[in-house]
Amino acid sequence: MQEICCEIRAFVGFLLLFIFFLHPIIPAYGEENDLFPFSVGVRAAINARNTSKYDVYQYEMFTSKPLPWTWRWDAGWKLRTRAEATFGVIRGKGEASGIVSIGPDLLLDTPEKRFTASTGGGIGLLGDPMLGDIDFGGPVFFRFHAGLMYHPVEYVSIGYRYYHMSNGHIYGSNSSLNLHQAEISFHF
Repeated sequence: MQEICCEIRAFVGFLLLFIFFLHPIIPAYGEENDLFPFSVGVRAAINARNTSKYDVYQYEMFTSKPLPWTWRWDAGWKLRTRAEATFGVIRGKGEASGIVSIGPDLLLDTPEKRFTASTGGGIGLLGDPMLGDIDFGGPVFFRFHAGLMYHPVEYVSIGYRYYHMSNGHIYGSNSSLNLHQAEISFHF
């Protein structure tokens, strides 16, 4: 239990450091871009069992900020961009490792603004690329996701993402991982 409390404290500390140091250098929010200039949230994930031979769990906090590129159509559809950073823990084979990532996302909002489809990618680092006998090859990995968010109220969204991470064969071993992620986010 004490180990989990320490991981949570480290996790919150990394998030606060990100907000303080990295958030100001992401391009400024523009009125044309998004209703909410800043989002934070949490995700929990389990591996997609049909694509993996081991049980892996991931827990992460994330923060995002709109990027300046947005496209609108007369019918009410909107395509927008954002930058996202994540900090978390990945568990497997009785071991845990810290995990951080950053990358751009592309979001498509429906005209009634109740649903948003998202996709994106990025690059990340694993604190320990070995979880028991699961060898991720090295600390650097690439990520990709596709998902759907639902906005039940103005400042909250819940969503699902299919998430893939691998090292793109830059190391000798490439134990890729596919996860089902559930998320809740808050927009400010």
